[in-house]
Amino acid sequence: CVLCVKKVNVLLAIIISTIFAGLLSGMNVKNIMDIFISGMGGNSETALSYILLGAFAATMSQIGLLAPIDDMLKRKAFAAMCAGLGRWIYLIDAWDDRADDKQTGSYNAFNIAGADRERAEIMLFNSIKEAESAYLLLKPVDDGGIIENILINGCGLRTRRALGGEND
Repeated sequence: CVLCVKKVNVLLAIIISTIFAGLLSGMNVKNIMDIFISGMGGNSETALSYILLGAFAATMSQIGLLAPIDDMLKRKAFAAMCAGLGRWIYLIDAWDDRADDKQTGSYNAFNIAGADRERAEIMLFNSIKEAESAYLLLKPVDDGGIIENILINGCGLRTRRALGGEND
């Protein structure tokens, strides 16, 4: 309840509350998550992957909203840029880790959803494009080249490399 009053994303609040309650009852995190997932019914692991993705993007967006930007529209654009970048970070990490996670039985959104390279490519490049579009609304003057290089060149290059494509 405190998390919702503090305007924490609802999905993130549910996960945090579940883990907190389980720890208070003496359970370990693995058992907590197993019970949490089994309580969701069919396709629960896929649902959890989308919950985590949404929660991470929402957290990044909230961080962006706290930025010391006076113009509210620019602050919202910055928050949208952070959300897109946060989604990309979550997805690129999951894509990179999918083989190891499958071998160890660890959770991985791409493995759970059975996503192939094409689906991953769409999700990754859409996240970059969302961040880039929001960034362009900011019309930056100071240090704009650095951010553009990271968003437009760096994230795209990193994505192509992770997907096994071209290196430049």
